[in-house]
Amino acid sequence: MARAKREKNRPRNKRPRLNYFFLDGELYKTLTIVRGKDRLSAWSYVRHKAFVFTYSDVLRRHEKAFRTGQVMEILNRDRITFQRAWNSGMIERPIMTYTLDERRKPYQYMWSEKDILTALDYFASVHQGRPRKDGQITSAAALPTPREVRAMIHGEEVLYVKSGDQFIPSWRAKEF
Repeated sequence: MARAKREKNRPRNKRPRLNYFFLDGELYKTLTIVRGKDRLSAWSYVRHKAFVFTYSDVLRRHEKAFRTGQVMEILNRDRITFQRAWNSGMIERPIMTYTLDERRKPYQYMWSEKDILTALDYFASVHQGRPRKDGQITSAAALPTPREVRAMIHGEEVLYVKSGDQFIPSWRAKEF
């Protein structure tokens, strides 16, 4: 029996992509998903072995993992700024992924929401420019607020209201 063609205007069901995710503070890479059996197998980068989870449970409890390039866009910082912070010990390096063959070649850093907010706190405490006479800190102007970062992480909309010459961020409640 042939499958019926999908209507062109009807949207497809969008499931979250779970290539990399955090669960209980550990980074995992999805190996296989069997939706019919509600099973997900994933590789733990912390414990260096594979685990099997209930797929629906992972969808409920997982945290999204971000690549360094995505974090650079969220925080409006460049790669050199992150490398300087890592080398000086001000930010802890996030978890490094590696290839899943016998060589285990390092691949990329993956950031959790907690890691991103920690980096934001550090960048907000770094003074830009010459030292001020009053000793205060002038952080970078393009640095987003913690609320804006959380909105970008969770895919929420940030609305701005224009008041004179300034744009003031405001948030809309989620619609269900």
